[in-house]
Amino acid sequence: PPGACDCHTHIHGDPARFPWFEGRVYTPEPASPEEMKALHRALQMQRVVIVTPSVYGTDNSATLFGMQARGEDARGVAVIGPRNSDAELDAMACTTEATPAMTAVGAAAIQWLSRAAGCFFNISRMRRAVSWSIDPRSTASAMVLVHNVR
Repeated sequence: PPGACDCHTHIHGDPARFPWFEGRVYTPEPASPEEMKALHRALQMQRVVIVTPSVYGTDNSATLFGMQARGEDARGVAVIGPRNSDAELDAMACTTEATPAMTAVGAAAIQWLSRAAGCFFNISRMRRAVSWSIDPRSTASAMVLVHNVR
């Protein structure tokens, strides 16, 4: 139907261009933006949310590539971690002063993976992405610890 949305999909690009995270627990088959577009055309999906898969750790470049290839009907969910610099977080955050690469193509959320090493390093830094949704992947006890972060 018009406006239908695939609300969670991944791009698995060429490993030479988008190297896998060394700590991944699986290695997926390739999934290109062209294949995604063909599938969505067959399913009559107009919009898509591309999520950075765990196989890339906190490298969001394959997601950005997929969003750029899809165009204005794509949004994205970035994964952040302790290795993401303040500059990267600023570049991913939607601001009124600039239109950074991720927001220019529609990044709308970040995922917080509390089981990742150094996860609490980023809790207060997530506020940099103030206009984004936060998708916590955590346990209840870890969420209690972040309840009062403002």
